[in-house]
Amino acid sequence: MTIYQLFRNVHHQRQLALRRSLDFQRNRVASYVKQFFGVLFVFYLVFLSVLLALGVRDDVDSAIGMIIFPLPFVLLIDFVFRFALQETPAQIVKPYLLLPFPSKRIVDIFVAESFLSWGDLVWLALPLPYCIMALHPIANPLLSLQILLLWLMLIWMNSQWYLVCRTLIYKSWLWIILPVVVMGAPILPFFFLNGKSLDRVLDRVFQVASDASILPLFLILVLMALVVMTLINRKLQWATLSKETFSPIATNSDVATPSLSFLGRYGQTGMYIKLEVLSILRNPAIRKKYLNSVGVTIVFTLLCAFTDVYNGTSWGNFWCFYCFVLGGITLISIVMQPEGNYIDLLMTRQQSILNMLHAKYLLNTVLLVIPLVILLIPVFMGKWSLMMVLGFLLFTAGFQFCLLFQLAVYNNRTIPLTKSLTNRDGSNNSPWQIVVTMLALALPMGLVGLMSIFFSETVINSTLAVLGLAFIAAEPLWMKNIYGRMMARKYENLSGFHSTRTS
Repeated sequence: MTIYQLFRNVHHQRQLALRRSLDFQRNRVASYVKQFFGVLFVFYLVFLSVLLALGVRDDVDSAIGMIIFPLPFVLLIDFVFRFALQETPAQIVKPYLLLPFPSKRIVDIFVAESFLSWGDLVWLALPLPYCIMALHPIANPLLSLQILLLWLMLIWMNSQWYLVCRTLIYKSWLWIILPVVVMGAPILPFFFLNGKSLDRVLDRVFQVASDASILPLFLILVLMALVVMTLINRKLQWATLSKETFSPIATNSDVATPSLSFLGRYGQTGMYIKLEVLSILRNPAIRKKYLNSVGVTIVFTLLCAFTDVYNGTSWGNFWCFYCFVLGGITLISIVMQPEGNYIDLLMTRQQSILNMLHAKYLLNTVLLVIPLVILLIPVFMGKWSLMMVLGFLLFTAGFQFCLLFQLAVYNNRTIPLTKSLTNRDGSNNSPWQIVVTMLALALPMGLVGLMSIFFSETVINSTLAVLGLAFIAAEPLWMKNIYGRMMARKYENLSGFHSTRTS
């Protein structure tokens, strides 16, 4: 069987599997949401491209530099976007290993398929109109073709680089240092150079980017880097899949498990808190995601405390709120999905799920102490006020957690408890998760922005604290409401949990 026939067969089997899925309609709705925002993003890129083209007029050298110069920043944005939109081959290839094809060839197919993503072509909405307006492709078609090819190959290389980084980060969160150092290198001059030195460096880089004679050399270097990165990614994906899928399951856990015996005195609530803690410690996917959220909190807190990058009330409000809610989004947005592995046992005792939800709320509230301690650094540095930090803390524990826990009603896909790399995280997301997460991120900042027009900062922080305390006090009421709606949907949710279990 030829490579083309194998690719066609695997692609056909994948499309059939998607259409036969019990939640095909839900996945299609999520796809429509992504397509809508993708179209908006294309319009934005085209608009930006026209503005750049109008700014350079007929200066060909400046026109070349203007479209090459922003490439490092475009690659950085593209790299960040991929964490929300792109899965690694090791995450999606596992079900297809049952097909009568060589396993390594199937991995190769999924690596090759990463070059056929429409998302990579979206970025061409920036250089394509620009080349038409500023570089006159009819008079000099080779120049425009070289620029478009350079953009496309760099986006492809960024895709392979992302797959390598994400797979390594799943293995150990310490690997996040690698993409931070590499992708953050283009913005380092903005932190460490003063005005004149920065201007000289940028002018020099712009001169090099404007030299059309260097474009063929750039293309050759990028092509070589693309080939090397693809080979590295291919080998890493196969090694990762082999280790997690074909290796024997270890009997001893590499995670120290605390006894937590003191929680036994708190009855069912204490038992479920212990169960939740052990689930986080033993589930690689959940544990690493939460540690990553703590790492992000530390990074942006230090930036706010010791640099002037995010000075200003608006930036302070955003990062203070984001650091508090990030851990909650990580753990609460998947509420009931790990429990899908043993949901039948939870259904055997009356109101056991209500006690479990209450325990989850208490644990996530206690975990807010971690970002609180970290966010005290900007307070001690005089950048933020203590009242602002406490206001966002209480608002997150009250209103934000109430909003996120609504997902307990609609989440009905099971997350594996022992897999991380071959767990299809993206396929567990639903339109409800996307909508509720976006609301959880947007509503507070919209509320603060609206209140800042009429009230002082002290009044705003006090209002957030009062609202948060009100929702905290009303937790038994809204949690019972969530539980009642869950029971009204229990057969639909049970069907979803059963059909998405991996074993």
